[in-house]
Amino acid sequence: MAKELQNQSDRTLLEKTYKLAEETNEEVHKMRRAQRFRFYINVLYWLIITGAAVAAFYASQPYISQLQGVYSSIKSGIEGLGSASEQLKEFQIPKSQ
Repeated sequence: MAKELQNQSDRTLLEKTYKLAEETNEEVHKMRRAQRFRFYINVLYWLIITGAAVAAFYASQPYISQLQGVYSSIKSGIEGLGSASEQLKEFQIPKSQ
């Protein structure tokens, strides 16, 4: 009879352990599912960020080219002023006799 009680308590303990293991397994699966979902959301987030940056670059490309043209024309104008000042230095007023 003592062995039967021990077997009964072992069986109860085993059933409790089994139930606890099942609950733990469910929680682990939920955590893994949430982790996988978060990974895909994170990938989607970075794809949107990268896509927006690329789209902004392509959308602003004509304006950047236009600004480069303005910059080069201003630069050539400034260089022209430098050569004009050199010409003014070389300019001599004729002396009247």
